[in-house]
Amino acid sequence: MKIKNINITQKDLGKRIDIFLKEKCEDISRNKLSNLIKSNKVKLESKIINDPAYLIKKETQATVYIETKDNITLDNKKKELDIIFEDECIVVINKKSGVLSHLNKEKNSNNNYNVVSSLKRKKINLYNSENPSRDGIVHRLDKDTTGLMVLAKNAISYESLVRQFFERQVHKLYIALCWSVPLPLAGKIDKPISDYLNRKKARVQNIGKSAITEYIVKKNYNNTFSKVECKILTGRTHQIRVHMQSIKCPLIGDQLYSRDRNISKEYSNQLSSILNRFNRQALHAKELLFEHPKNKKKIFFSCDMPDDMVELETILSEEMLKDN
Repeated sequence: MKIKNINITQKDLGKRIDIFLKEKCEDISRNKLSNLIKSNKVKLESKIINDPAYLIKKETQATVYIETKDNITLDNKKKELDIIFEDECIVVINKKSGVLSHLNKEKNSNNNYNVVSSLKRKKINLYNSENPSRDGIVHRLDKDTTGLMVLAKNAISYESLVRQFFERQVHKLYIALCWSVPLPLAGKIDKPISDYLNRKKARVQNIGKSAITEYIVKKNYNNTFSKVECKILTGRTHQIRVHMQSIKCPLIGDQLYSRDRNISKEYSNQLSSILNRFNRQALHAKELLFEHPKNKKKIFFSCDMPDDMVELETILSEEMLKDN
């Protein structure tokens, strides 16, 4: 715990406490400072201030209690890995939102919370890749996509899984909550995808790599939103996100591919609120089926949607569900 004492002078009187602290703590975001205030981590003399809009009334000293990086924060607890299955060959996890599949030092130098490093911290041995940051990796999920991932623990497992993914023998089923409703209600999107913007974004382009997504609409929310099951036969960058955008049904919350969607004034406060604060793509890897590298038997895994997607689906169902 780090304690920061800040003197309040006459020129600071009348300022909001969150604005004052931001002026004095330039290395801390205003959002984090606001959370510290609400969490009773700010005092004026001996008085706890828990309202970010509190107006400073007198010259005194502010004390801020800041948790250091050595503390286990609530955010990190939420990101803790959920190991679904492990044996001597493979480990299967349910990845949380906000967790990278692996560290990319060039692109993600400010975010080192990732699956590979987390498994290593748990003393789980992974297949040694040429790039240690990618040990065990045979496929990836985007940082804010949740759900099932399998990693290899030895060379035989790695080679088997890579081959299965390459030969399209792995069953991968995703759940997506989308703006609008795809037409037809079930179909195949066969559109090549290429990277651009220094590989930070992808798009449908004729010169791109082959990309195939099969989909089926499971629920139609008043022709305004939909719940869609997607099965990918290839594994391109942002494949489902790009393909759904290409048919004018981008994923709810997608910060790259659906940022310009307008929230209708006709929506309830509850629906508008969750759409405004849902700031990740509503995409979950629900099912994974492949051949076990050692015994050659098919092995199947399934995991439920995370709480934020369940909440979103519940509100959509309550407010505008229309049966297909």
